[in-house]
Formats: sequence, C-alpha cells, structure tokens
Amino acid sequence: MSASALRVVVAHRPPFVFVANSTGNPFYYGLLIDLLNKILTTSNGTLSYNIYVSPTNAGGSLTTSGWTGIVGELAKGRADVALFPLTRTAARLEAIDCTFSYLDQGIGLVALDLNKGPGPLSVLAPFEIRLWVTLLCTVIGVALIFWGLDRWGRWMRDKQLAAFKQAGAITDKEAQRAKLKGEQRRGGVVAVGVLYVVYCFFCLIVLSSYTANLTSFLSVQKSVVEISGLEDLVNKSAFLAVIPNGTNAAYFTSSYDALALQLRDRVRFCDTDTCLRWLREGRVAAFASDQPQLTYLAAQQPCDLAVVGQSFGPSNLVFGLQKNSPLRPLFDDALQRFAEDGTLTALRRAWFEGLSQCDQLGSQLGNTKLGIGQMLGAFVLLVAGVVVAFCIGTVENLRWWGRGRSGSVGVECMC
Repeated sequence: MSASALRVVVAHRPPFVFVANSTGNPFYYGLLIDLLNKILTTSNGTLSYNIYVSPTNAGGSLTTSGWTGIVGELAKGRADVALFPLTRTAARLEAIDCTFSYLDQGIGLVALDLNKGPGPLSVLAPFEIRLWVTLLCTVIGVALIFWGLDRWGRWMRDKQLAAFKQAGAITDKEAQRAKLKGEQRRGGVVAVGVLYVVYCFFCLIVLSSYTANLTSFLSVQKSVVEISGLEDLVNKSAFLAVIPNGTNAAYFTSSYDALALQLRDRVRFCDTDTCLRWLREGRVAAFASDQPQLTYLAAQQPCDLAVVGQSFGPSNLVFGLQKNSPLRPLFDDALQRFAEDGTLTALRRAWFEGLSQCDQLGSQLGNTKLGIGQMLGAFVLLVAGVVVAFCIGTVENLRWWGRGRSGSVGVECMC
C-alpha cells in the first residue's frame, strides 16, 4: 500500500454501497463508490484508496468501551474514510469529522403494501356515483324529450288535419285515412333526427371514457397500507423494527419525541434482512431506517413495501472522516460543487430511480374516478343538441301549421 492510499471502510447498505463476493473476490459498487471516485478526481489523481468491509454493519454507537460500528473504525484510526449512510450527530462530531451533507431526508417508515385487485363491483369504478346518477337521469330525460318531440309533432299534425277539414280541403273520410296511415313528412322529423345524432355522439363519448377508465381500474392494483405514520403505530399498539447501534436506534431509545417515547417498549432490533422478514411475516407493523434506503427497498421485488408518512429525526447523510482529517476541505469543496452543478442529483436519480424493479408508472396509472366535471363538455354538447332540436322542431311545426291554416296543402301531401 502506498503512503497516499486511503483506507476506506464500507458496509453493505444498498444502494449506497453494494458488497458483492460471488466469485471469491470482493467487488464494491454503489452511489457512495461513484461519489468517492468523483471527489478524488478533483485531487488531480494524487489519491488512491483500498477498501475493507466493516465487521459491524451499523453506523455505530457510543458504549463504555468506546465507539462501535463504522464510527468506531474511524475513531480508532483503522480507516480514513467511511462509505456508509452515516448521519451527522453531536455525539459523533466529538469523535470524528463529518463532511457536508450529500443527502437530507431523515428517518422514514416502510410498511407492508397489501395490493388489492379489482373487486366484483369494479365495473362501476370508472365513474363517481354522482356521475352515474346524472347519466341515469340523462337517459330518462332524453327519452322523455324524444317522446315530447313526437307528441308535439302529432299534436301539430292533428291541428293541421282539423284546419284542412275546416277549410274544406279534405273530407272526414280522407282525414281519417291520413291519420291512420300517418304523415310521412310531418313536422318534427328533422328535429328528432338531429337530437338522435347528438345523443349518439354523446353516448360514444361516455362509452369511450368508461372503457378507457375501466381498463385502468381492472389492470392496476390498489395499494392498501394499514400504517401511515408513527401515530398509527402508537394508536394500534403495534411493534416497530429498527436496526441497532445507530442514530435510528438512538432516536427511539433516547430522544424526547413524544411518539418515540410511547413506542420505546415496542421497538424490536434486527438487521435489515431480518427486519424485512419480520415485516412480511406480520411480527412487526413497520420498519424504521434511513428514508433513502427504504425508498430503494420499496422499489425492489416483490414490490410489496411502501414508504409511509413523513420523515423525522436526524436527516444529514455525510462522509465520515478521522478527527481533524486533512481530507475534509477536499470533500467539502467537491460536495458543494456537485450540489450546485447537478452531479448529486444525477447520482441519486441513477441509484434510486434507475435501480427500481417495480412498475412505478403502472401503480400511478390514471385510475381516478371520472366525475361530472370531467364529463361536463359532453353534457353541454347534449344540451346544445336538445336546444337545436327544439328550434328546428318549432320551425317545422310552425311551417306545417301555416300550411294547415291556409288550406294550401292537400291530402296528397299527408299521405
């Protein structure tokens, strides 16, 4: 090892650091590995590093014998740099140096996501109840309008026949025959046709919207999460899983947060894999850890986890360095520059969104119920069609009524 080679301690904590050992040779990668490489490039290539795995996969806590975990490796001088989602706290600042933060999100909760498939009444799901009632009233109303236009035309036709008889244009026998046979061109025929076309177009819009939204409801499962935050854990007297020997555990064992105090007796300590297994087995209701890590875990198969509630507790994730380390200015300057030029944002996007194994778009597909507001344009079109139909019907009936009054139309016009 050269004199300039940094001793870097890591622990397996995806997506920050992955420790792979499938071929017998350890292989390290992750967000912090990429970020460290970018930071060291700003030193003009004068620094190299060697990685070793921490014996404890935890940030570390202060005990009677000193610091444990990752912080202990730095405090005892065995490592120069720590690659771990390390939270900056007042106690740790007394033992080690912390750089500027590269991620601020705090502690989060992940709960089991019970996906709910389409139920027996899913055929009614695309529309809100008010829209269904409005459509039912619309169908009945349009049927009454058709009936009204027909009755209006018949009434005008009867008035025509009476006028023809009074004018002597037709006899009673011819009037009866015309009434039984029906008039092929009586008033209101065009009006009914216009209303029919508009109503068919309205039905086409409604059916298209229904079909599109029904497909969404039948293909997308609904998320059902029973826990929405620390308050639910307290109210339901549920158990909470937490990784020991770190700031997350310290928050629930020594903080003055009222909710954390009430949950203190129901906290169960476990490593990440065990906590997730307990969560899926129902032994705990939620798992508390760094929110970025939970976001990554929730995006992995079998996609049965959901990050719930708002973050809380310490939020600054930093690089850990030895106390009074000469590396701190290099790291701080690089992190400040990366925060301003978008490098940190690009790395977060690549290692969180880029590694997602779950169909995030599918879970957010447009499965919102359609209401009257979204369908208002179709109803306006229908109302306009009704108004136009009545206007045309009025013109037709008045025209035929005028002919009847003048007696200028013979029975051949009605047969």
